[in-house]
Amino acid sequence: MGRRKLIHVEDRIIKRVIFYGGKFGIAAISTKKIASDLRISEPTIYVHFKTKENLLKAAYASIMSATYATEKKVFEPLIGKREAFQEKFMDILLSLLEASKKNKGLVVFAFEYRHSASGDTKGEGTRKESEFMHSFFSSLTKDSDIRLPRMMEDKIITLAIDTIELYCYEVAVGIEEPTPMTAKIMGSMILNGTRGIGKLIESFSEEERKEFDKELTEESGSSNKK
Repeated sequence: MGRRKLIHVEDRIIKRVIFYGGKFGIAAISTKKIASDLRISEPTIYVHFKTKENLLKAAYASIMSATYATEKKVFEPLIGKREAFQEKFMDILLSLLEASKKNKGLVVFAFEYRHSASGDTKGEGTRKESEFMHSFFSSLTKDSDIRLPRMMEDKIITLAIDTIELYCYEVAVGIEEPTPMTAKIMGSMILNGTRGIGKLIESFSEEERKEFDKELTEESGSSNKK
């Protein structure tokens, strides 16, 4: 079988996996059903993907690669431009929510896989997407009057990304609607939460700051051992 045909078969399998995972949940994915739909034998699937876990991982990686490309196109022009970022932030969030509703299957599959016990989120596409979003959202913590410890900045950025991910999922499954008000609430939580934490840390006494830094260091060390 030629390389081009192999890629075509793998692409068809992955698209079907994402379809079923997005519509019925990852637990409901059946390689037997996918093979029947595609008119191939079930063993053919395992020729391309050695295990079901590998198949799910490949489908997730496909989604994250596409997500990275989209986010890079939307966000990259705003990196380092704080005023332009704040001005367009709500519009960007609304666009993400609207896209989540249109691409329900992709959003639901990615969310469920990322939060599943067997989810492997360390692939190249995921790494690139995560690193890019962290570099972008670091602009949220660059207020001239706010200085955060690096470890705290990372925590806030992760929280911002998780908040967006959750809202996009809730829109995809119909819990929320992609309205300007939803985008405004989500954006306000992220922006105001960032500023609020920064100002709280600034108000710490010298003793409180030392204790805070110590806890962050201990927590970071604990996470690195896992």
